[in-house]
Amino acid sequence: LKSIKSDESIELLNRQISSTDIDEDGNDISRYRVTLQYEDSGGVLEKIASRKKLSNIPETASSTNIQNAYKNILKLIEEEFGKEDSSISAIRKFYTYFNKNVILVRVKTATRADALRVFATINNRGVSLDDIDLVKNLMFMEASNKDYDILKKDWKAMVDILFKHNEKPMRFIRYFILAKYESHGQLKSDIYGWFFKENNEIFYKNNPTEFVRQLLSSSQTYIRFLLGKNKDDSYNRYLSNMRHISGAARMPLMLLMAEQS
Repeated sequence: LKSIKSDESIELLNRQISSTDIDEDGNDISRYRVTLQYEDSGGVLEKIASRKKLSNIPETASSTNIQNAYKNILKLIEEEFGKEDSSISAIRKFYTYFNKNVILVRVKTATRADALRVFATINNRGVSLDDIDLVKNLMFMEASNKDYDILKKDWKAMVDILFKHNEKPMRFIRYFILAKYESHGQLKSDIYGWFFKENNEIFYKNNPTEFVRQLLSSSQTYIRFLLGKNKDDSYNRYLSNMRHISGAARMPLMLLMAEQS
């Protein structure tokens, strides 16, 4: 609306994005209604809300997905309604419909453990979630409150390094499981289901933070191998040559990683 007509009033919309709160001393402070938990988010939501340029934002999976979603929404609105003065009426009708018919339900739980159980329950009711989100949720459900920050940091570091090198996290976890726990090489597509088999729960249930730490360490080693480097970051021409064979080289790399970890 502002890009079409700079003096267009969007007072209600602005209040839905940010509002005024009070601090512990009773002073008015401005705050956004939604904030990210990740410290390295680079303020991507704040920049979108204040209509600033999306620059100098860390290339993490989370911030990249948010930027792409924002750009896709803008593109959709522009293609659907246009960018002329005559488009304002249609855009406002769309905003009104969205504002009055999309209901946001806030579920407040007593503990984080309860929140995680709600998360898993919602998925069982038909909401499509990636297996990687479910595995992460499972690790948090098994962890104690004092380990949440460590778990969150290590998990995010693992996902980010894989994302940076265009590696799918669930494919990596499959290789990790095959290399460390399934020497016979029998692991079908249901990787998430592997975690619920009674014989497999011993690998993560008692110490999920250690399991995630191993995932992080192995992901770092795995990426080095894919780049043709040893675990100490030195160049290895044999590993480098394996990259030119085929995608099937990833599994031997994982077995090598398991031996060195």
